[in-house]
Amino acid sequence: MRQHNRQNWKELVRLAAEDRIKGAIEIARDAAEAFALAESQNAEPGEILNAVTNFVTRQSAMAPVLRLSAEIKNAIDTGSLKLVTKVAIEWLEKLSDSLHRFEVELIKSFELSVYKPWVFHSSSSTVSEGIKALAAERSIIGDAYVSESSPGSEGVNTAALLSEIGWETVLMPDSVVFDKILNNDIEVVILGCDAFDDKMFVNKSGSGAIASLASSQQIPVELWATTHKILPSNVLGHLDFSQQGNVEYPGFDGQVEQPLFGFGNMKHVSLIRTETGVMKTDDIKMFMNKLPDIPSGLI
Repeated sequence: MRQHNRQNWKELVRLAAEDRIKGAIEIARDAAEAFALAESQNAEPGEILNAVTNFVTRQSAMAPVLRLSAEIKNAIDTGSLKLVTKVAIEWLEKLSDSLHRFEVELIKSFELSVYKPWVFHSSSSTVSEGIKALAAERSIIGDAYVSESSPGSEGVNTAALLSEIGWETVLMPDSVVFDKILNNDIEVVILGCDAFDDKMFVNKSGSGAIASLASSQQIPVELWATTHKILPSNVLGHLDFSQQGNVEYPGFDGQVEQPLFGFGNMKHVSLIRTETGVMKTDDIKMFMNKLPDIPSGLI
């Protein structure tokens, strides 16, 4: 666990709830670290429950957040703070292990070429770790088009990472990426995601449209995610996408709609890579069926 033991656990949960830069795995990890401190800081069950509820409200589109919060809530319902600590620590271990296993699986099975540029949208810890592993272990480095990912501009972080490890990287507005895809000047589209099931996925705004357009041009679309992003059946449609980006247009005083998250259709995804290997629709359904329900108070 990182050195948070002197910080107030509630403040750490609040910071995770307000984070608009990190990916879902990182945010869930930050929150798990915070909840792991709650017992040692003499937290009351009601305080933890309030923190969980606020956390989910502020990060309502992320599967790891929902699943972690559901387990913390269930632990609180048993009246055992020790169980809250145990759940939080187990989540820290599982998240770290899944990213490592994803890297190992990717290095072993990856077969795409870098003859033409790859497209990246938004920012994902799974994608970032995967790209670093491919560069280090397989010397896979090429050209990249990275959309800035409006309104959060998370793509800037992805572009910086790719440049740092040697990719020839061009950062561009989202609309220019659509032009590149229409010109068929693309090898593959690589997307992370915040949640998925057998039919849909959730990611930063624009991801679904990029996947749809690329699919129509016969350009492969790959979704890179750990299985912590999978949600039980009938949950995805109830997620709250009301979060808006802070975007201002000088000279315009009317309403601006800039949602941070949106849906994509799995039929536009060519391949789903996880720490367990490539998952097909039946694999996802089997995994979904094993997941516990998300309490109604959290969605």
